[in-house]
Amino acid sequence: METIYEELKDITHWNDYTPLDGQYYTFKNNIIFAGCKISDLYYQMCNARMSLHFCCDYEAYSMMSDNEISILSTKKYFIENALLYYNFSVDYLWQVLWMYYNNADDKDLIASNELYQRLMKECNFNDLIRGLTEIREEKIVKVLKDNFTDHNKLYKQLREYYNCLKHRAIFHTPILGMNEKAGIIPIPTQVLVGEKFSELISYRVPLVSRVELDLEELKKLLIEFDKQFVCICEYFFEIIMPKNYLAAREVKIGRILEYNKEHLYELEKYSEKHPEIITKDNVKFRLVEKTLNK
Repeated sequence: METIYEELKDITHWNDYTPLDGQYYTFKNNIIFAGCKISDLYYQMCNARMSLHFCCDYEAYSMMSDNEISILSTKKYFIENALLYYNFSVDYLWQVLWMYYNNADDKDLIASNELYQRLMKECNFNDLIRGLTEIREEKIVKVLKDNFTDHNKLYKQLREYYNCLKHRAIFHTPILGMNEKAGIIPIPTQVLVGEKFSELISYRVPLVSRVELDLEELKKLLIEFDKQFVCICEYFFEIIMPKNYLAAREVKIGRILEYNKEHLYELEKYSEKHPEIITKDNVKFRLVEKTLNK
């Protein structure tokens, strides 16, 4: 059965960026944090695609309702979910770059959860652009501005849909309920007297209405956005992630001992609040006196 997934590029390998012990022992924390956010980005994209899949491929599931209103309502629910998750994914991509570039002063510290959460709270797009400009990463700044500002027509359309759903109101879909812009009864209010005839003017009370949602149009926009966005993500991953990142899952014991020696003080302080990182075993030592032959 052919589904929307056949039309979209496979991204399952993104989850391989999830850092394991070997990467924590090998790389500085900015790379570890970027790997964590790529993994988060992968799951958000999975959520977006799953929602798009259930909207586009609804008819393939015979166990679903065949009632027109139910089908339309379900598709609307999933397309709105897809819209939200694709926009979340954009924010997550910014966070990937923020994590990699923004903690120059702290790169040599252990990749602690506290540092990670602090950097997350500080992240915003304008500061990211400003910081990248300061360190002369012109190519990255250009790609970001070309694709994630109003310069990009597709992104602008999707962001407007997103902001409308997030801040203003739910969308109205034709057939699903009323969305009148004026009241039912025209009320005679005034008479305009003319030379040949007079006019009776009636007014209807203006009503609050919702923005109408074209499901087919939004589906096409999201599919096209997915294709462009995946290419942009992988362009950035190629730039920032070390070539040996995935291979570093396997680490030698010498590197582990070196890491613990370098960060012993930090590990001791961190373990005071996080006892789960420390293991204490009772051991016995036996001193052996050795006689030297003269």
